[in-house]
Amino acid sequence: INWRALSLTLFFMLLVSMLWEATLAVPYNWWNFQHGQMMGLFISAWSCLPIEEVFVWIAVTYATVIVFEVVKVWLASERSVHDALLGTADPQKLR
Repeated sequence: INWRALSLTLFFMLLVSMLWEATLAVPYNWWNFQHGQMMGLFISAWSCLPIEEVFVWIAVTYATVIVFEVVKVWLASERSVHDALLGTADPQKLR
């Protein structure tokens, strides 16, 4: 994983998401969170933004990088999707 690219992407993802959700979406009630279904941790400085939202932003950025790296390795291996993801029963195919 290119950790510098991941950290830069994560930084901009958090910046844009905070500007969007905490500054525009939540205060104008473009969507409301069901507070009873949340963990109970809110960022009160940003219109009671649930902390789960911040974790979702981080998880989505990390998952996107992992999926990209898996696809990159698969394409470099020049194997079929079935063989790359599930393995092959014929060991001679790997040579």
